[in-house]
Amino acid sequence: QCHRIVNDTWFTNFILLFILLSSAALAAEDPLRAESVRNQILGYFDIGFTSVFTVEIVLKMTTYGAFLHKGSFCRNYFNILDLVVVAVSLISMGLESSTISVVKILRVLRVLRPLRAINRAKGLKHVVQCVFVAIRTIGNIVLVTTLLQFMFACIGVQLFKGK
Repeated sequence: QCHRIVNDTWFTNFILLFILLSSAALAAEDPLRAESVRNQILGYFDIGFTSVFTVEIVLKMTTYGAFLHKGSFCRNYFNILDLVVVAVSLISMGLESSTISVVKILRVLRVLRPLRAINRAKGLKHVVQCVFVAIRTIGNIVLVTTLLQFMFACIGVQLFKGK
């Protein structure tokens, strides 16, 4: 039953819609008036969004398993990103009455929610994977370029010696 629900296109579209609505709600928050009526209403929406995302993760973990086999939920990096974003939301909701600065940092991390859409759009997922592969290659190029600049800077200092 869970497998049929999780793999249905309406479920994926429903979660994608909630990701978009959650992102819009995050953008609508007023950081200057934390106790405003609008922020309180958006806080209730945030509880609803987090609940839906938690149910989604529980359904997916029930369907695919958590860790042990090859196709399990936590073997996919994008699913781990989803899990971290939802866990941060749950922790910040649990510690909401606290004035600890860690809670404020956790609430800021909710801006990662739109990244959950990457896992839903196959084309976007491929683009992100290609970007990560390119970053490794570009990192090597930057390293070689930096070493060459350092080498020529040393040569320039030795040749000109303050002239």
